[in-house]
Amino acid sequence: MKGLIYHSAFFKADSKINKLIEVLKNVEGSSIIYCRTRKTTKQVSQLLALQNIPADFYNAGLLQEERNARQDAWTNNSTRVMVCTNAFGMGIDKPDVRTVIHYDVPDCLENYYQEAGRAGRDGKKAYAVLIYHIEDVDWMNGLADVRFPSVYNIKKVYQSLADFLQIPVGIGDGNYYDFDLGEFAGNFNIDIQLAINVLKVLEQEGHLTFTENIFLPSQVNFIAPKMLLDDLEQSHPALEPVIKCLLRTYEGIYDNRVSINEKLIAKLTRTTIDSVRNSLQQLKALHIIDYLPQKETPQIHFLLNRAPAEFLYIDNKAYQLRKQQFEARVNAMLVYMQSQSLCRSKYLGNYFGDADIQDCGICDNCLTQKNKSLSAKEFGSIRDKIMAGIIKENMPVKELLRQLTDVDKEKFWQVLEHLQSERKIMIDGIGRVTKK
Repeated sequence: MKGLIYHSAFFKADSKINKLIEVLKNVEGSSIIYCRTRKTTKQVSQLLALQNIPADFYNAGLLQEERNARQDAWTNNSTRVMVCTNAFGMGIDKPDVRTVIHYDVPDCLENYYQEAGRAGRDGKKAYAVLIYHIEDVDWMNGLADVRFPSVYNIKKVYQSLADFLQIPVGIGDGNYYDFDLGEFAGNFNIDIQLAINVLKVLEQEGHLTFTENIFLPSQVNFIAPKMLLDDLEQSHPALEPVIKCLLRTYEGIYDNRVSINEKLIAKLTRTTIDSVRNSLQQLKALHIIDYLPQKETPQIHFLLNRAPAEFLYIDNKAYQLRKQQFEARVNAMLVYMQSQSLCRSKYLGNYFGDADIQDCGICDNCLTQKNKSLSAKEFGSIRDKIMAGIIKENMPVKELLRQLTDVDKEKFWQVLEHLQSERKIMIDGIGRVTKK
């Protein structure tokens, strides 16, 4: 792993939005802000707009066309800041991102590293910033139990899912189902985060897949015998161009369901997309084809037939192992986030197996350590000022620091601790300093 090409800075802030605005005002240029929830992406983008910072939001709840338009506006710098969930970012090739800001803490270093790495790919100065407060630490500490629900709750949600989708036992293998997560959670009085986490478990166990950010192209399969097509073309001549185009363009369409492109068919038949779709719907109504229109709604894809909930198979040993591994990743993220001395780049390098990586010298912790380091000249100057300041006996440390207005506070304490360890001075139990 190479050293970071961006400057890392972590801020513990009482007000995340105030710190965010401060960072964006101090660092110009394109920015990505990662949030945990869709709701937060919208709220943050609106608050930034009120500060005259051009921002928009992006998440899997938007239609594909709208997501594309917002991404294009950001890529072309019409929008300066994209506030998003982790649905945004894959495949993005925008080298001039000056800041990647995590408004919420990622649950692991793998996600943080991938997302922060979108900053400064043009080689120019860029920043990766994480803003957190104490509630984030509490959330992280309890995350493993939330992310890995009990087997009882897994089976309960699975049964509710089958009822919601109306899937009988022994049915479902290979089928896609439109799925509104909010409606499902509301109808069955299930916490929406619990529902999401159970769906992830069911994915890991190989029962189904669920994705909110999905695009399924239209699909067609001819189901009528070929001998009927000639008669159909005679009785419905308007459908002939689409029938011929399907058969000539898509190999195997009689044997399998294949993905089609209505826009391409419209171009080949010199008509409109709406006209093509109408023709396809007519052919479906006449039982000539099986036609599944394009989908952009969230989908549940059952990989196995629906099982009785009480017999739903969960490999508990593997499940508990995944939970332990997840806890270890969360703990690594907590150490990385809260450390005030470890080089950010070196910590990441060590985590990903690079034992030879050196301190980067540009992250917040490295810069802090540099500022704390004292040259011999500085040390001597501050030492002399301290010793001169305590000629008067029993001077409190706070009073001494207040008088030395031209001395850096951190460096003052460094020298003071050194003098005390060398027995040059003594500090009593109530903070008074005297020479020894």
